[in-house]
Amino acid sequence: MVIMKFTQLYEWMMYFIILCISGYLFFLNWQYPYFVNYIFLLFGLFVSTLYQRIRVLLLSGFLTTVMLVYFYLFNFVVIFSSIVKFDVIYFILFAILLVVFFYFHIKFMNRLWVKAQANAKMTREKLVLTEEKLVQSEKLSVVGQLAAGIAHEIRNPLAVLSGFVQMLDKNEKTRSIMLAEIERINAFHYVS
Repeated sequence: MVIMKFTQLYEWMMYFIILCISGYLFFLNWQYPYFVNYIFLLFGLFVSTLYQRIRVLLLSGFLTTVMLVYFYLFNFVVIFSSIVKFDVIYFILFAILLVVFFYFHIKFMNRLWVKAQANAKMTREKLVLTEEKLVQSEKLSVVGQLAAGIAHEIRNPLAVLSGFVQMLDKNEKTRSIMLAEIERINAFHYVS
């Protein structure tokens, strides 16, 4: 909600700044035609490209073209005393060319921005998957260490029992049964 309001405010501020720049340049050319060069009317186009928004560029291009045509029609003698009347059309065509160039430039930059965001998102997803695999690997490592510890704790008493059974020589039958059972437990350990 707050981000949406900020975005709307930001968008209105872009339009407001472009209108202010265009208005100021119009006022300067209207009031002080000898003070400001006609080409400065293109400044609004350059500022509008900073925002990387096509609608702002189109608004700025429209305002620039209207101002160029206005000063061409109504203040030509005052502003362009040393220029042939036909040459001003080149200024207007240049402004239109700049709008077209900046339009494609902004579209290209926006496509690059989308690709960069997609790559960043994919990298974050891979990072999360890698972290999950690492955690799973660490869990398996801990389980393996725990199993090795348990096996060690089981084998120690078995080794002691095996040693004691071998020392018993009184009853050969009992001794062989105990040794077979111990070997079976020991073999079970190796299987699992």
